[in-house]
Amino acid sequence: MENHQTPALREQAIWTRKSTRAFDSSRAIEQQCLEYLLRAAIQAPSPKNRQPWHFTVVTEKTSQERLSEILKKKLEVLCHERQARGMGTDDLDLAQGSVHVLQDAAALVFVTYLRDAKNEHGDAHDWSLCARPFEAADLQAIGAAVENMLLAATCVGIDSLWMCDVLYAHQEYLNYLGLQDPIVACIALGYPTSYHTSREPLEAKVDYWNR
Repeated sequence: MENHQTPALREQAIWTRKSTRAFDSSRAIEQQCLEYLLRAAIQAPSPKNRQPWHFTVVTEKTSQERLSEILKKKLEVLCHERQARGMGTDDLDLAQGSVHVLQDAAALVFVTYLRDAKNEHGDAHDWSLCARPFEAADLQAIGAAVENMLLAATCVGIDSLWMCDVLYAHQEYLNYLGLQDPIVACIALGYPTSYHTSREPLEAKVDYWNR
């Protein structure tokens, strides 16, 4: 699938992209279109051209249902553990929405941090949901790849959701998907049902510091 979008339309994607949390489970995405989005992702910049990303794509509904069930059960376990310790569960309650997204999206793209045994400094990777400087740079590159995918999806009329709730079941997903490297996110892709979110005004999120 070639990119026939004009620069104006690509720029428009920045303003029209939105996070969708309710997908039409009956609509699929063509393989050619998925490959276009993945090609857009790997065009992202990366430190020393390490290209530290890998994408595992799931489109089979029974697999998606299993992935959804894995997260649901893990959230139940974590909630029970927190309540037993008198801790809050607000974040776990909010993560319940991702259980439905995993099942209803047309495609799921699990994004893993593909680590070399050594980086250019000769240090071994040991990232486990925390990061040293060179690892942080790799993770920024992965974020750029994900954003490329989201904007490309917007250009071709596909909605998306950048999910990190999957990290609650990190080890369970590594085992189920047969992955060796850490998962950093999951991207849900598909076509929306009626759902809309809004952005806070710019002045609520930006300060100009000149001293």
